[in-house]
Amino acid sequence: MLTENSTFEAFLDSAKGKKIVGFGASNHVAEIKAVLAEHKLQIDYIVDNDFWKWGKNYCNIPVRSPYNLQGLQDEIVVLICTMRPFAIEKQLKKIGITDVYAYCLWIDFIFNNIGRGTQVFF
Repeated sequence: MLTENSTFEAFLDSAKGKKIVGFGASNHVAEIKAVLAEHKLQIDYIVDNDFWKWGKNYCNIPVRSPYNLQGLQDEIVVLICTMRPFAIEKQLKKIGITDVYAYCLWIDFIFNNIGRGTQVFF
């Protein structure tokens, strides 16, 4: 579940040796790319439910159908790039993808902890 494993540190640990798949060709992708680059990581490709985006690039990252993820559960970690992650998590579970993280949950953490002496993970 997203609430159990959604920390950035858990994501970094889970991403070791796996492809990183972004879910959602959204405005957050450029920001996410920058954060991942600081950790020498990158989004390998994006999946999106909008079929008009398939076969194109978003922020220089190829966009594919979410159906391309079937059977890849051991090879990928999915980073949800939208602000509504729970419906996407449910969709991914239906095709057997459970290694899922939500970028928007990290944003909430950062905003709630800035100025309170808590170390932020970027």
